[in-house]
Amino acid sequence: MNKSKKKVRKMKKYAIFFDEFNIIPDLCRLYGDENTKAIEKILSKPFSEMVFVFDDLKTAKICYVKQELIDAAEQILKKILDDPKWGLNIIKMIVKDSNKIINTTEKKLKKLDPATATNKELWKIYQKFNDHSIQQFVSGSLPMILEVYEPKLSNYILKYLKTKVKDTKKVNEVFSVLITPEEKTTITEEEIEFLNLCSKIMNDKLKGVLKEKPSLETFKGIYPEQYELLKKHYNQYNWLPHEFLGPVWEIKHFYENLLNVAESSKTPQEILEEIKEKDRQIKEQKKKYIIQYNIDEKHQQILKVAQGFMYTKSYRKERFTHSFYYIYKIYREICRRFGYTLDECRWMLYEERKQLLLEGKKIDKKILRA
Repeated sequence: MNKSKKKVRKMKKYAIFFDEFNIIPDLCRLYGDENTKAIEKILSKPFSEMVFVFDDLKTAKICYVKQELIDAAEQILKKILDDPKWGLNIIKMIVKDSNKIINTTEKKLKKLDPATATNKELWKIYQKFNDHSIQQFVSGSLPMILEVYEPKLSNYILKYLKTKVKDTKKVNEVFSVLITPEEKTTITEEEIEFLNLCSKIMNDKLKGVLKEKPSLETFKGIYPEQYELLKKHYNQYNWLPHEFLGPVWEIKHFYENLLNVAESSKTPQEILEEIKEKDRQIKEQKKKYIIQYNIDEKHQQILKVAQGFMYTKSYRKERFTHSFYYIYKIYREICRRFGYTLDECRWMLYEERKQLLLEGKKIDKKILRA
C-alpha cells in the first residue's frame, strides 16, 4: 500500500522594504496594487505580493518576498550600469513627480477655506492628491528598492574605487566625497535662509536686547518689523517637521533659534561663510579626486546617479509631507462636518473617505478605533 506523500509548502522569506513611523493606511495603499502595476511598466519582473505589518497602530512595515526584492534591485542596478542616463532620467522623474504633488496640492489648499467647499470639491482635491502620490511613489520606489536590502549601487562604486585608490584607508573618504549631493535639502535651505534673515536684522543693539532673552510678545512689541520678517520665515518653513502626523513648528521655535544666534560668538554672516566654504571644499575635492584617480566618463555618470538617488530620497519625502500638511485641512474639515476625531479620520481608508464625501455614508467609529 502506497503511502501518500504530504506536500510540504515552502515558506517564503520576506524582507522589509519600508519601515516608517507615524504612518496611516492610505499611505500603505500607495504601495499596494496601483504602485505594483506601475512599477511593472519599468521593471520586467513584478512583485507577487506584499505584507503590511502595523506594530502599534502607527509604525508600519511593508514587506516584499525577499528574493523578488533582490531580483528587482539587480534589474535596477543593471539598467544603471548599462546606461547611466537611464538612472539620471529616473532622478528627473522623481523631481518632476515630487514637484507636481506639492504644487497642485498647495495651489488648491493654501488659500482655500475648506468650510466653503462642497463635499465633492473636497473629494476632487483629495483624489488628485492621491493620484499624484501614487505616481510619486512609483518613481521614488526605485532608489529605495536598489538600496533597501543591500546597498548594491554603493557596493559597486566602492568596488570600482578600490581599483583606482591604492591607499585602502583612503577609499571610504573618496567614496563619501564623490557621492555627496551638491543640491541642498529644504532643511539646509531653511537654515541658510534663517541665517540670512538674522544677518539682515541682527545689529549690535538688537543682539544686546536678545541676550536678555525677552519674551516673544515683548520682542514683537519692541521690534514689530523684525517680528514680521520672522513670521514670514515661519509661514514658509513651519511645516518641515510635520511628516505624516504633525505637529508643525510654532513661531516660538524660530524665535528661540534667533536667541541662540544672538548668543553665538560668531555672526550670522560668519556661519554662512563656513557653510559656503564647506560646500566649496567638497566641490573642489570632487574635481581633484576625479582627475587624481582617473575616473572615466561612464563612472562619473554613475556617481551622479548615486548623488541624485541620495538627494531625491530627502527631496521627494519633503515634498510629499509638505503636501500632507495641506491635506490635513481636508481631514480637519471632515472631522468638523461629520463628527469624527482627527485620529478617526486618519484611519479611514481611501474608499471609506470617498463614500463619506460623495454619498454621505458614515463609517462606524468603533471600526475606526479598532
